[in-house]
Amino acid sequence: MLLLSALLMQARSLVLTLNDGTKAYYPITAAQRPVLCFTDGKLSVETQSYFFTDIREFRVSDEDGPTGIRSTEIRPKMKGNRLWIDTEVKVAVYDAGGRKQSVDIEKAAGGQIVSLASLLPGLYIVHAGKTTFKYVKK
Repeated sequence: MLLLSALLMQARSLVLTLNDGTKAYYPITAAQRPVLCFTDGKLSVETQSYFFTDIREFRVSDEDGPTGIRSTEIRPKMKGNRLWIDTEVKVAVYDAGGRKQSVDIEKAAGGQIVSLASLLPGLYIVHAGKTTFKYVKK
């Protein structure tokens, strides 16, 4: 246990390598630690789930992810029915029942604008990269 604690103190990221060669990086910082859950043949890290059979390698690394950025925090800004995200990450919107919603996403200088105008009133979950937050449309 002491050895594991020492390794994690030096680690900067959790790296999953999938069988197809894709790598998923999860930053490890003083303020941000990925939460892992092992259930029903799956490994869940934050909002992503992976089947054990799809994972070639699972490790902690003392290197940053491929961007060289240790950690970023997305700070979305609302303006009416439009959501400004200050980075270009994958964005998905889900209703309270977990169904993915179709929304218009427009690239803008330094980020993107997500139009939530087509959504019915209710509670929605917005995934932007590794950041998740809720949105209530009245």
